[in-house]
Amino acid sequence: MKAQLDARTQRVPRLLGHGLRFAGGKKPLGALLQLACWGLLSMITQTAASAGLPSQKFPLPQAPYPDMLGYSIALSGDRAIVGAPGGTFAPTSAGAAYVYVRGDDGWSGEQELLAADGQVADRLGWAVDMRGDIAVVGADQRAGTGAAYVFRRVASGWQQDALLTAPGAAAQDYFGSAVATDGDRIVVGAYGVDGVEYEEGAAFVYVWDGSSWSFEQKLALPLAAERRVIEGTWLGFSVAIDGDTIVAGADGDDEGGDDAGAAYVFTLQSGVWTLQQKLAPSAPYAYRGAGWSVGLHGNLALVSTREGSVYSFVRDSAHWTEEGTLTDSAAGPCGEHVSIHSNRAIIGGCTITVDGASQYPAYVFQREAGAWRAVSKLLSPDSEPYFGAVVDIDDSGIIVGNGDDDVYGISMPTVPIVNGVGAGVALLVTSAGLRARYGNAQGRRRRRTPVNHT
Repeated sequence: MKAQLDARTQRVPRLLGHGLRFAGGKKPLGALLQLACWGLLSMITQTAASAGLPSQKFPLPQAPYPDMLGYSIALSGDRAIVGAPGGTFAPTSAGAAYVYVRGDDGWSGEQELLAADGQVADRLGWAVDMRGDIAVVGADQRAGTGAAYVFRRVASGWQQDALLTAPGAAAQDYFGSAVATDGDRIVVGAYGVDGVEYEEGAAFVYVWDGSSWSFEQKLALPLAAERRVIEGTWLGFSVAIDGDTIVAGADGDDEGGDDAGAAYVFTLQSGVWTLQQKLAPSAPYAYRGAGWSVGLHGNLALVSTREGSVYSFVRDSAHWTEEGTLTDSAAGPCGEHVSIHSNRAIIGGCTITVDGASQYPAYVFQREAGAWRAVSKLLSPDSEPYFGAVVDIDDSGIIVGNGDDDVYGISMPTVPIVNGVGAGVALLVTSAGLRARYGNAQGRRRRRTPVNHT
C-alpha cells in the first residue's frame, strides 16, 4: 500500500497557485523557484554536505482542483501519483489524482486522472498506487460503497482501463480506502465490509488476463480468527502486495486486547490465496491499532500501529518471525505510516521534542545483519505538524508529504547513509501558510450502527 492520511484536515484558503498550467504552458523553472505559497508540491534534493534545499518545485494543477491534494501518494521510478480526494467533511468535487514525471529537466506534471463517471463526494484519490504503466486510484465513497479505478499509460497518455467494484457491495464498505498493485494483480481494501461480524473487513484481489481486469478472490478471515463482537477487525484498512504475497492490516483486531490490531499475510498457492500467518506485536495491548499501515518487500514486512510504533517481521520459508522495532532513541511516538523497498524503509507520523520544541520528522532506516538502524532524519524547518504524514520509497527515491497539498521528493542516491541520525539530518523547506487541523487518528473512520446478524 502506498501512503495515505487519515481524514483530519480542515481547509484554509489557498494563497497562490491559481493560473499555473499543469501540463503544457508551465511557468519557467526560475519563476517556480521563487514561489512560496500555500499548496506547493516540491522536489527537494538532499546532500550530505548541506541541508536539503529545493532544487525544483512542482507546478500545481490548473485551478480549480480538488481539496486535499497530496492526501495519498505513490512513487514508481520516474513517475509519482498524488491523490486529491476533495473535502472530506464538505466535499465539492468527485476527487482526482495527478501524475508527475521526472525527465532531464526534473519533475513536471504529466496528467490529471479523473473518473469517467465521477460524482461529487466519490473521494477519488483517497488511496493511490502505481507500478510502471498501471495506476490504481481508490474512490471509497463512489455510489456509497466504493470503487477503484485502474488507469493505464499508453502512447497518447493515461486512460481509464477498468472500474473495479466489490462483488456483493453494500453501503459503507469503504471499498477503495486502500489499494496496492504489483505485476498483473491489484488488491483493494474494504475495511467496512460486514462478514460474520459487523465491519469484519475484507480485501479483494483482481488479476489481468492479458485483455481485461477480473475479480480473482475475496480475502477474509476464517471464523476462528474473527474476535470482534461489535465493530469488527477492519481487515483491509491497509494493504500491500509483492508478487504472490499480500499483507492486509486489521487495526481493529481484538485478540490481543480491544483494538490491539494485527496484520494478516496471504500467499498464492496453486492459484488460491490462502491465509499464511497473522502478524501481531509480541506484546500486544488494547488500542495499539497494529495494522494501521503495512509495508512489504520480499520476505520483509513492516506493521505500524495507530499509537506510533513500527514492527519488522521476516519470513523464513513459510514462517514469519518478529525481528524488532524501527525506532530512534530520541523519537517519541513514530511510524503511523511506513514504506519499505529492499533493505531501506521510511517511517512518518513522528513527533519528538528538542530543547522544549516539537519537531515532526520522518526517518529513513537501513537494514543490516538483520537489524534496522536510523540513517537519516528528515525535518520540516517550520515545524509542520503533519510532516511525514504520508511517505513512500522505492529504488529511485523517497516521497514525503503532510497529507494536505505539500509533497516533497528526495533522490535516493543522495540520501546519506551515516552512523547515527545526527550526521544525516536534512531540513526540507516547506511552503508558507498556516494550517488549521482538527481530529485525531480515528477521524478516518465513519462509525455506523452495528448490523444484527441473525
